[in-house]
This record gives sequence, structure tokens and C-alpha cells, in this order.
Amino acid sequence: MFKADLELDRMGIHVHLQDNEIHFAVPILVVTGEKPA
Repeated sequence: MFKADLELDRMGIHVHLQDNEIHFAVPILVVTGEKPA
């Protein structure tokens, strides 16, 4: 699945080859807060 997406980027995770290995980045957002008492 990742190899097929190397040139197309349909998954939107910037799949690329680096030193003959497949690398990708998955965006993660963590939001924290505190509710006043």
C-alpha cells in the first residue's frame, strides 16, 4: 500500500524512499486544557 503511494501521495502522509527504505509521516495533534473549577 505504501509502495504504491510513493509517487501519488493519495494517503496524504508524504511517503518517500530514503536509503531504499519507505518512510512516512503521520500528522498528530494533541490538545490539552484545564477546566476552571
